Parts: sequence; C-alpha cells; structure tokens
Amino acid sequence: MMTNYLELLCKDGGQFVFDFQKEEVQLCVSNIVKQADHCKMYDNMFKKPISQFKERECRILKQSKKCLKDLADRCQEISVMDVFNAAYNPIEEAAKCNQV
Repeated sequence: MMTNYLELLCKDGGQFVFDFQKEEVQLCVSNIVKQADHCKMYDNMFKKPISQFKERECRILKQSKKCLKDLADRCQEISVMDVFNAAYNPIEEAAKCNQV
C-alpha cells in the first residue's frame, strides 16, 4: 500500500502534490471527507484477516469503493480516486475479491 502512495506522490514529477495544494482541490476533498460517512465500511469487517474475506466482505468493499468514486468524481481538478485506489486496490488483491 505504501508503495502505491509513493508512486502516486512521485507520478509526473510530483504533480499530484502540487495539484493537491490548490484551494479548489482542498475544498473538494474536504467536501468528500464530510460526505464519506455514508460510504463507510462496517467496522467489524476488519476483525478477520483480509485473506479470509468472503463474498460479503468483498461486496461491502466494492460498494464502499464505488460510493467514494461517485464522490471523488465531483473533483474535476484532480484524480482524488487515485488516493482511494492506492488503499483499496491492495486490499482487494489481498482479499482475492476478484476471485469471489
């Protein structure tokens, strides 16, 4: 997961970092954070190892990711979803959700 974040930060010579500092991007991200509560995953979902995720957990994970994507798509100035994908994609891979 950390590798994904480092790649994101370094992509295009660090352009993401510069874009993220823009006022309109900060405002958009702030709005996403305020609205993201309804996208939240179940807290007890992570009480079991990710490698033991079954269909239910994978479905919750995918629904949460789609919900955040719908919010993130409102930010035209920057690909906010890249931030979420840096976390979600390794979890999906470790959980083998594409095989469920």
